[in-house]
Amino acid sequence: MMSKVMVLDSTYETCRKAVREAFSAFPVDVKDKKVAVKVNALKAGDPERQAFVTHYKVLEAVLRELEILRPAQIVVGDSVGTESYGNSDHVFQATGLKEVAGPYYRNFSRNLRLVELEKPFKRSVAVLGDVLESDVYISVPENEDSRADDPERFREKQLRAPRRSAEVLVSLLLREAGGLRQDHY
Repeated sequence: MMSKVMVLDSTYETCRKAVREAFSAFPVDVKDKKVAVKVNALKAGDPERQAFVTHYKVLEAVLRELEILRPAQIVVGDSVGTESYGNSDHVFQATGLKEVAGPYYRNFSRNLRLVELEKPFKRSVAVLGDVLESDVYISVPENEDSRADDPERFREKQLRAPRRSAEVLVSLLLREAGGLRQDHY
């Protein structure tokens, strides 16, 4: 299967249009299905200055498009790592993600499942239960282009090029008989 990639120039202020175009170019049947939206919520920080998390405006655009498509259920979350491991509430609150996610917010760390893998070697892996229980999985990553721990370096990058919040990679885990299939769009 061949992967497809779509890159759109956008800003956080105009990302709704870019997200709408991505949903249009890569239609996903979510009507009456359970959809898990996984954002990246690495650690608390100012989303206007650091890309440790998915920007809340991108999440908002994805949620508005999903609501139009009328899934049976939407859950939004992450299993927060590094400084606040397991404390999604703190990271989501500090970054604006919790307000945007509203009733869809879920701390994915509270629902982990052990899955047995055979390849490349036999082992057990903790997997997000909310993702396993979903019919459709949408991953909304942070904007790697704007990541900079050094505020001056961040500022220089922003002066050189506009932020591209709509470089959207959507990964779908679709249930099939006998397991999960991963497609990248």
